Amino acid sequence: MAYSGAKLGHPVHIHGHSFQVLKIGFPIQNQTSGKILQANPDITCDNKHCSLSHWSAGAPKDLKFEDPPLKDTVIVPSYGYVVVRFISDNPGYWLAHCHVGNHLAEGMGMIFNESFPHQPPAPPGFPTCQEFSQDHSSFSVYLKKNKECLDDSKDCAHIGTGGSSKENKDCQDTWIYLVITCCALICALLALVVNILLWRALKGNCVQERTIFNEGMGMKSLIKET
Repeated sequence: MAYSGAKLGHPVHIHGHSFQVLKIGFPIQNQTSGKILQANPDITCDNKHCSLSHWSAGAPKDLKFEDPPLKDTVIVPSYGYVVVRFISDNPGYWLAHCHVGNHLAEGMGMIFNESFPHQPPAPPGFPTCQEFSQDHSSFSVYLKKNKECLDDSKDCAHIGTGGSSKENKDCQDTWIYLVITCCALICALLALVVNILLWRALKGNCVQERTIFNEGMGMKSLIKET
């Protein structure tokens, strides 16, 4: 994969598999500064962005088939390419994508479909993904609205979902405040009850001690008179 105009490499990750790295083709660079001088000549680009391309020699050369490194993520160099292989023995739909967030959002990814020959049909009524029919114009509108929200610090939760979640968030916040308030009132009531019970217990002990003291003084007086 070579991309004319790219400045950085792409960390490409494949789900569902580990793959063997057979070759990494780097661009022609200045050996002192590292500046890219020319795209790797192994690939010929057929358009400006190299979305259409072909091997210059008809096929890749010098692939390492003996003990190649096993990876699940590899850096695809700018103006270069990577050749990988893996055994398609894990039925499912597996995403291969660039791990740079905005690159993935702009479509730098693809899905390997290994499901048809091996995967059993879904159970009746099982929810499945529907067609994603967003075209270029609607995606451009989405990006524009997203940029406006980021620039103006607006509530962006409604973008792409068809409605705002502000009311739901306000409702959730109200319930949280009510629960916290009720808990605080219950704790205050319990503290008041405990204080009342302690005060009554201490008061009873004081009265009992005073009665015993008075009875003791009375007995001392009788003994003295005798």
